[in-house]
Amino acid sequence: MRFVSKMTMSVFLLLLTMGTIQAIGQVTAAARGGGNQANALGMFTFNQPDYGQPFTYGAAFGADYRFGKLGPGQPAIAARLSFVPGGLVGENTYLVGPEWHLRGRRFRPYVDFHIGYATISYSKGTEEKVSGVSSRSGTAYEFGGGLDYRLKRNYGFRVIDFQYQDWNVGKGNVFRPGKPAIINGPITYTPYQVSTGFYYRFH
Repeated sequence: MRFVSKMTMSVFLLLLTMGTIQAIGQVTAAARGGGNQANALGMFTFNQPDYGQPFTYGAAFGADYRFGKLGPGQPAIAARLSFVPGGLVGENTYLVGPEWHLRGRRFRPYVDFHIGYATISYSKGTEEKVSGVSSRSGTAYEFGGGLDYRLKRNYGFRVIDFQYQDWNVGKGNVFRPGKPAIINGPITYTPYQVSTGFYYRFH
């Protein structure tokens, strides 16, 4: 029930944020001649899982919708999915939230904040799996940023993307290698991701 209430509040805040950003974007676009913009992206991702090994790797996909112009940049709402099957653990996230993209002729930096849902899956080599726990799920958020490089009007490189994540997946026992065990306590993870890839602009 606690998780459900947290997710309900998160969805409410997201919808409120979307409405606010859209209203600002529409007013600014009309005033300054800007236009809305939709983008999709795909990336190769290195993931530091905060569990037993330095890096795993996978893929991240996303889309954003930018609301005209506001000052030197564009406010946006975005969705981000990452799938990192990993070694000792696999980690997936499903996140949404606001972003801010600076305008530029070629190089376009951005910052973001996303919130949503995350899962961690334990392999046969972990004590969690031996104890009968195959996976855990809970709330997560991330904040970070990166840099796009525009090749043509409709596509370009996502040169670098960095996201620091904070997960809360309930209570239980955790036996992370190299760290003190958690016995019947709150379970949190703080992985981070470094990604690179391509984006495509629809309009």
